[in-house]
Amino acid sequence: RLSSFARMIKLAINKVRETWFFWIFCFCFGFAAGRLHGDVRMPWHTLAAFSLVFALLVAIWIVADAKRQQRTLSYGFSALTFFIWPVFAPFYLFQTRGIRAFLSLLGFVVAYYVSTVIGVLIGRSMT
Repeated sequence: RLSSFARMIKLAINKVRETWFFWIFCFCFGFAAGRLHGDVRMPWHTLAAFSLVFALLVAIWIVADAKRQQRTLSYGFSALTFFIWPVFAPFYLFQTRGIRAFLSLLGFVVAYYVSTVIGVLIGRSMT
């Protein structure tokens, strides 16, 4: 039998394995942001591309998670998630996980900040 700490570590590893593409995306975003210096801002088309890719990743993750949990999504839910992800992604999380959705949301926030900060640090060290 595994201790509770070992189970937590195993669960954390599985969650990272399920969301590796978010980590890579956030790292790339952080790297691009870290390459900027001074008052230089990221071009609008780059921000638009990052926004579209993020929305696509959210929709892909929800479809994959629904398959993993053997849940059926209504017709067009993935398209709605792509276009209106700030509403439908939390809706899906709370529908499937209940109050534990806060842990999932916290995990995505942590993944975003950790990988973005690492990307920024590497990007700045290269300028």
